Amino acid sequence: MCLQLLTFFDFTLPYAIMLKTYKSRKEINSDYRKRQKERHKTIEEELIQLRQNVLRLETQNELLKNQIKILEERLQNNNNIWFQYRNVLMINNSIDKQFANCSEKLERFLKESNIKQFDYSKFGDLKDIGKGRSANAYSTIFKGKMYALKELNNLHMDEKSILQYLKLFYKTFHPNIIKFYGTSRDPGTNKFVLVLQYANGDTLREYLRVKQNNGLYKISWVELTQIAKDIASGLEYLHMKNLIHRDLHSKNILIHDDKALIADFGLPKELDDPTCLRDVIAYTDPQYLLNGGSFKHNEKSDIYCLGVLLWELTSGIPPYYNLSSFAINIEILKNNREKIVTNTPTDYSNLYERCWSSDQNQRPKIDEVLIELDKLSTEISLEFIMNRIEFTRSEINSCTLSTPVVPFQIE
Repeated sequence: MCLQLLTFFDFTLPYAIMLKTYKSRKEINSDYRKRQKERHKTIEEELIQLRQNVLRLETQNELLKNQIKILEERLQNNNNIWFQYRNVLMINNSIDKQFANCSEKLERFLKESNIKQFDYSKFGDLKDIGKGRSANAYSTIFKGKMYALKELNNLHMDEKSILQYLKLFYKTFHPNIIKFYGTSRDPGTNKFVLVLQYANGDTLREYLRVKQNNGLYKISWVELTQIAKDIASGLEYLHMKNLIHRDLHSKNILIHDDKALIADFGLPKELDDPTCLRDVIAYTDPQYLLNGGSFKHNEKSDIYCLGVLLWELTSGIPPYYNLSSFAINIEILKNNREKIVTNTPTDYSNLYERCWSSDQNQRPKIDEVLIELDKLSTEISLEFIMNRIEFTRSEINSCTLSTPVVPFQIE
């Protein structure tokens, strides 16, 4: 019995130990597989995250490439701008040198022609009264008298034309033309300066504009015909001197002591200048619009401008004031002129219609215009000319046809 028990224990004890060991290994294997699965899952998650990071980096890399490309393009554009700016500077420097040389020649000519030269340092109380592309204007006091200074930014005529213009201008004396007293030079800018008569009133355009009241323009027939005769009288004097104005419009007519004075004549204007094109084109000879640079302004061109001014005196507003420059050009070339204002005397409207004819041969000479105006001023018994204006004063101003009032108007 004992032997049997011993034999049993001898057999079961190792088995139990083996069974325990087996179970332990099984648990270990299970734990191992579980850890492996968890580790595998972690690796997969890390791999997914890594792939996402790679994708993000690739996207960022593309964005960086695009940004680099944009920066390179900007750098190239900046280089182009710099080269263009440098070229502009070189051109401007060249122009400045040419202008300085021209100004020095002008000064020598002025001394030889006995044209008075003013000491710029003696001008007092300088006030800015107008700026333009070709010139700036100032009022000043010199020895107790008021003058207007026109400082030229550039000169658009050849040297011979400039000298001829100044010589003729200096010898021009007429009560209806702005006086030219002499020249000076601004030491600060080294620019050439014309010393001119100071007009104490408005431009004709502004003068007519203030006669509007609640949309009704009203002017006496006596005053209208007097202004018309003042302009025609000044123009007649210029034509007698073989001078052509070239740019006659209501902002180049100034009112001084109740008289109309012609200003800013002789120097050609830049019709491609957008700042003055709209004002100029409405008074431009149709022959110039048709033929461009091949057309030379003549006395009949001034007569065309005068015809438009005669109409403007009856309307109180600029011609084609509600149209663009392009539309004005088309209207003129189609021979469509402004409508005659109601109650305008027929002989007066016939006169300005002859003046603004597209055919230069149909336009009267200036002496004929003056004779007709003299007759109209005495033979017609009319008290007022009135015109109902569709646009308000502010709307007319918004058309950029009315500028700040300056005693000496420039372009």
